[in-house]
Order: sequence, then C-alpha cells, then structure tokens
Amino acid sequence: MKNKTENLLPSLLEEITPGRQKQTDAKMVIAAKIEDAMRAKGWKHKDLLRAMKKENPALVTRWLSGTHNFTVETLVELETALDIKLLVREIEGPVHQVHDKKRDHERIYTGSIPPQPEKKALLKNDTLPPLPTRRKKSKIHG
Repeated sequence: MKNKTENLLPSLLEEITPGRQKQTDAKMVIAAKIEDAMRAKGWKHKDLLRAMKKENPALVTRWLSGTHNFTVETLVELETALDIKLLVREIEGPVHQVHDKKRDHERIYTGSIPPQPEKKALLKNDTLPPLPTRRKKSKIHG
C-alpha cells in the first residue's frame, strides 16, 4: 500500500503540463500576496470581507486556497481593499494605438500587431478618386 502512494505524487506531477504549472504557480503567488497583506494589516477574513463589501466568508477561504481562478474585477477590488498590487500594468514591447470606429474609442495593442492604416479624410478642396467602372452585361435575345 505504501509503495502505491509513494509513486502517486511523482506520477501526478509528470502529468502536469508546463502551462498548467505556470497557472497553478500564479494562483499560489496571488493567494500568498493576499495573505501577506492581510497579515501586515492585522486583518482576519471578516475584515477583508468588510473592506470589499462582501458577505460570504467562504470567499476569502477560496481566495487564499491557491486554486481560485480570479477575475480581473476581483483582483482590482482586492488591490484596492488591501492597498497592494496584484496585476502588472506595464506594457512591454511596441504599442500601437488604433481608433475603433464601431465603439468610438481608442484601442491599444501591444506586441507585433501592426496598426491599421488610417483612412484620410477628404478636405473641402479635395477631389474624389474615380469610381471603379463596371462592365454592362449585354442581354442576348434568342
């Protein structure tokens, strides 16, 4: 029996993909930062709940478990309540700013996404480019 349990952990660890391991590590780091901030403030679970205007005590237990899949909204709320940084906001790499006409606001892209070329607005004295010509289909009567 002991032999089976000794081999269980290494076999489970072999099945974890590098991507899954990075996710688990990140969740553990976030939980540790939350716990450290609570400890530094002398807060208990109920104090964090009160600061975040939440009522369910199981939430804090879940957040500190190291397995919770946080939303960005929750992370920002935790940052505010605990006065800590959990999210990286610095942008690495080239930045491209593009106007999104559908939503009428600017979008910022990072990395290798090239900016979309802006269409030149026509000025009062500009002439319109010629329209493409279409061939008329001839009707064949038989």
